[in-house]
Amino acid sequence: INNVLLNLYIRFGKTSRHLRIAQAQAAYYRTGKLNEDQKVNLRFQVKKNSAVLQKQVAGKRYRRRKKVLRAKARQAVAYFSLLAELEPSEAYMAEFHAAETLYAAGMYNDSMAHYERALSGARSAKKKKIQSLSLNGMMAALAQPGASKANKDKYTVPFYLLFLKKNPRSKR
Repeated sequence: INNVLLNLYIRFGKTSRHLRIAQAQAAYYRTGKLNEDQKVNLRFQVKKNSAVLQKQVAGKRYRRRKKVLRAKARQAVAYFSLLAELEPSEAYMAEFHAAETLYAAGMYNDSMAHYERALSGARSAKKKKIQSLSLNGMMAALAQPGASKANKDKYTVPFYLLFLKKNPRSKR
């Protein structure tokens, strides 16, 4: 019945209810109670809704409505964490997308931890493009005026050293 609810809620734009059902389905996934079709449907639904929410956060529609924008960003991050759980081999990509979503919403402090996890996951998977994008995203988040001093102290030195190691002749 949860698969039917997932399809129904996504059709009518009930994202919070869809997220709640997707999390319940993920609990069944962890215990191994889903068959293969249900697993495929859950992955599809989570990927689709996370992409829709990320596009809404990055778009212009909710720019002036900060509460709604941040709520949508938090929902998108919840979907990306579900996606990381459903596809552990691609968890670094989910972390990177979560970081990008938070950055687009202006939540720079929250995005830094996701960039860090994306970078470490991409390193272990040997994905140079995602490593580079995560590093550039972290550098951009550190440069924002909304970044807290504690996060700047925590991330600045290690990431600048890593950035200089990867780009020794960069003008940045």
